[in-house]
Amino acid sequence: MRTTLQFAAAALAITATSAAQAQFYLLGPSDTPSSVTNAGLVAGYDDVGYFTWSVANGRTDIPGSIPGNGTGGIPRITENGLKLGATNTDPNTGYTEIASYDTATGTWTTYGGLGAHSDSSVSGGFGMNADGSVQVGNAWVNGGTAHAIVVRNGVLTSLGSNVANRSSRADAVSNDGRLIGGYQDQEDGYRAAAVWIDGVEQVLTLNGNPLQQVNAVSGDGRWAVGGGGYYGDGSAFMWNPDSGVKLLDNPFFDAGYELTATSVSFDGSVVIGYGQDFFFQRMGWIWTEATGTMTMEQYASRFDGYSGEFLFGPLAVSQDGRHITGYGVNADWTGYTGWMISAPVPEPSTWATLGLGLGLMGFVARRRRDRA
Repeated sequence: MRTTLQFAAAALAITATSAAQAQFYLLGPSDTPSSVTNAGLVAGYDDVGYFTWSVANGRTDIPGSIPGNGTGGIPRITENGLKLGATNTDPNTGYTEIASYDTATGTWTTYGGLGAHSDSSVSGGFGMNADGSVQVGNAWVNGGTAHAIVVRNGVLTSLGSNVANRSSRADAVSNDGRLIGGYQDQEDGYRAAAVWIDGVEQVLTLNGNPLQQVNAVSGDGRWAVGGGGYYGDGSAFMWNPDSGVKLLDNPFFDAGYELTATSVSFDGSVVIGYGQDFFFQRMGWIWTEATGTMTMEQYASRFDGYSGEFLFGPLAVSQDGRHITGYGVNADWTGYTGWMISAPVPEPSTWATLGLGLGLMGFVARRRRDRA
C-alpha cells in the first residue's frame, strides 16, 4: 500500500538528548491557540476572550471581540509579546474592526474599514508580521462583499479584488510586509489562493488551475503555503515567487485525507497543517524536508508530557520551527483542549526508521472504525 510504504520511509526517531529537551503541554479545555513566538509565548482565544500563555508566566486573559457570531479574525502575537493583532469592537460605533492590543498598557486600538459594514462587522484582523508594524485582514465594501486590506503603522488601505463584485481576504504577511497571502473569490464563487507582492495581486495556479487559500507565509517572504485541493491531488502546497508551486507528499491519500497547510516557519523548513477526509474527520500533520509528512501524534509521541491526545488542529509554528500549537481532543476523548509542543527540530541524522508505518496503519484503522 503506497501510504504505508511512504510513511515508513519517513519514520521518526528522536535522540535521547532531543527527547530530554522536548515537552508537550496542555492549555485550557476550550482554547484555540493560533500564534506562538520563538520564546514559546502562545496567543489565541477561548469562549470568552483572547489570551496569552507561556510556561514561565502561565495564562493572561485579554478581553475582546473573539471570532464568531459575525466577528472575523485570528489573533497573532508579536515576537516581543508586546502587541496582539486581532479584531475588537470600536467603542464609538459598536462595530467590530481590525485592531491591536498593547499588552503593556492593556489598551485596544481599532483601525476602521472601507466605508461599509455587514451586520456588526466593519473589518477583521487575520494576520500580522513579527514586529506588529503590518496587519492584514478584510473589510466590507458593501453588505455582501469584502476586500483584502493592509494596515501599515496604523494606516488602513485596500488591496482590492481582481474579480468584480467578488470578495478577497489577506490572512498572512511576511516580516518585511512585502508578501501577503490569502484568497480571491472567483467568478464561480470558489476561493482561489492569492498573494500580493508589493500590493500587486496574483492568483496561484497549478497547471492553469487555481490552488486553495493561502493560510500562511514564511517570515523571510519566500514561501506561501495552503491547500492544493482537487487540482493538487489532495496535497498541501508551498509556493515560491521564483520556483513556483511545490506539492508536499501526502502519505494519507489512500486513507482519503486532503491536506491543508496552516503555518510555516521563517525559512520554510517546517510546515504544519491538517488533513480532512470525505467524512469531515481531521488529523494533524507536520512536514520537514528530512522526514516528509507525518502525523502530529507520531511527532509528539516521544515527548515528555504527551499521553495520547488527538492533535487534529495544528494552527501555528514559531518562526524558528521549535514550537507548535493548536487544538485537539483529550487523551480520554472527553473534550477539546489547546496544546503546545516545545522541542528542537531534529537534524536529519536524528531521524531513523522505527516501523512507523505500523503506527500509521493503526491510526488509519482507528479512524475508519470511528467513521463506520
